[in-house]
Amino acid sequence: MKTLTLLALALAVAACDKSDESDNPDNPDPGLDDTGATRDTGAPPTELTDCELLGLDPVPFNPDGDSLPLRHYTAPDFTLPLADGSEWTFSEQFSGCESYIFLPHSLPVDDADGRSWWVEGMAGLLDKSPRNAHYFFIVRGNPADAESLIDAMATDIGENLASLSDDDREWWGSRLHVVAQPSNQIDSIISLGFSGNIGSYGLAIDRFQKFRSLGSMAAVEAYDPSLDGWAWERRIYEAGYQPEYYNYEFDRQLRLDAEDATVVEVLDGGVESQYADGVLVVPDNLSDFDTLEIDVVMECPNTNAVEIGNCGAWDYLAYMWLQVIIPAAETKSLEGDDTGGDTTDDDSGTPEPPDETDDTASPDEGAADTGSIDEPVEEEPVEPGPTTEWWEMARFITTYHRESRWVVDASHALAWLEPGSEHTVRYEWAPPWNGQPTGVTTRFRFSNRGKADRVSETVHLFSGGGLNTSYNDREPIEVPIPSDVSRVELVAITTGHGMATSNCAEFCDHSHHFTINGTENAQVLDDPGLESGCANKVGSGVVPNQAGTWWFGRAGWCPGQEVEPYIVDVTDQVTLGETATISYEAKINGSAPFDDAGNIKLNSWLVYHR
Repeated sequence: MKTLTLLALALAVAACDKSDESDNPDNPDPGLDDTGATRDTGAPPTELTDCELLGLDPVPFNPDGDSLPLRHYTAPDFTLPLADGSEWTFSEQFSGCESYIFLPHSLPVDDADGRSWWVEGMAGLLDKSPRNAHYFFIVRGNPADAESLIDAMATDIGENLASLSDDDREWWGSRLHVVAQPSNQIDSIISLGFSGNIGSYGLAIDRFQKFRSLGSMAAVEAYDPSLDGWAWERRIYEAGYQPEYYNYEFDRQLRLDAEDATVVEVLDGGVESQYADGVLVVPDNLSDFDTLEIDVVMECPNTNAVEIGNCGAWDYLAYMWLQVIIPAAETKSLEGDDTGGDTTDDDSGTPEPPDETDDTASPDEGAADTGSIDEPVEEEPVEPGPTTEWWEMARFITTYHRESRWVVDASHALAWLEPGSEHTVRYEWAPPWNGQPTGVTTRFRFSNRGKADRVSETVHLFSGGGLNTSYNDREPIEVPIPSDVSRVELVAITTGHGMATSNCAEFCDHSHHFTINGTENAQVLDDPGLESGCANKVGSGVVPNQAGTWWFGRAGWCPGQEVEPYIVDVTDQVTLGETATISYEAKINGSAPFDDAGNIKLNSWLVYHR
């Protein structure tokens, strides 16, 4: 093969015409001090490790790897023969600072072009990729044209390396690997992963040394309207999103591990299709905590299969609800009147959570049978029963066909819990008419972050609804502010859905204006219209490479991400012990809403801290 020569040539480019810098007064010899005398430190210069260059802490290699390349299994040691004549051994290279992405040739460019997606080349991969990634290009199976595929990829890599700066060429030259043999000829666990469908879209090993399967490599920039059905072609540079997401996951776990949190698991990974109920046992020392986070893991039901076609197919609204029983004698709360369970593009209104009531009529046992039709029937008074409400603790948007994990702040819900109490909570992620079988794990993380106070009470303000010309027909709310609170927050969970008119309210810019005693607080949702608005948030937790239009910016949400609450400290906008006047309105592109503009999912509260 010509591969060795091509790669060596690329790494040698620019060395030939490099001028001698030793006589340059601006580049003094590092071995001389400022008098020209030679410094003798008594030790050779220290070479920084890759982890040190990246500013990351290393993680030791775990020798107890698993024998199967299944998602979240620990990767064992293995060795791959490379096209430059060297070998690459995992245990010698693993640092915990880098991710390892294995890309097969076998994906076609698109449904109409059966050529390997490798023909589209490497251009753009290094621009999208974080620097702490290794990429391996492997011919899957044992096709007759394996040698030409390997040579072509090596040529492409060589050309791309030749265009880089000296430092980048050296860095990426040791991280772009063309494997010398097709996968069926390799004796390693990577070959095993490529022989089954779990490696259909490629494999990865993340910074936890865990196997991961890859997702869709369709690129938003590679749109071809002439294609029937799915109109986006594959590009190699889409693989750069995966290690970026692995960095996010690793950093998040470091944060969680460093926190002294009390973790209460409610759902343990069982597979359900629409929603699952569990019991939240609140810690007895609830008053010790000032923060509540909800941790949700959604996994494909078949752990032996690739994610696409296995995990849920649609980007549905998902909610964590708290069941609250309102005694009949008390005034009914409005905390959770905007319940959910619809699809993200349904603008038909707001259905309730699944109905579990028994509608069977019971006989009227209070009627007196006197035998006379003229005599009025006396009935004993019936005491009204309690009311069940579902209050929104957190909101998420499910992925297109991929596994996910989210951790979101839900501290406002601390006000709804009592020390040592037990509450029914419901995680709901699909509508009743289109279940999405999913293994769900939910954990509630109670922690103390040293805040000066904690949430003690909430007042529900406004809900959403159909976005139209009458949406803003709302009266201001008068809210008494207690005199003993230390801090007041405005908290809102807001997302826009539907595409009926002008792509509203999913793909149009809109804003939500909460005015407190004359001071306006505006939540501006202006990501719609950004072609890669959600793809650009992979480093903030959007699950990458989904099998759908996951890249596009949306109004307050992205497929495969938690919905971050809008939180504003409004203490200075109220007067303690007096009544605050609070109003709300929505605008589309800065103007009043028009009819048939989708719908707004909104819950908002005034939150008191003491």
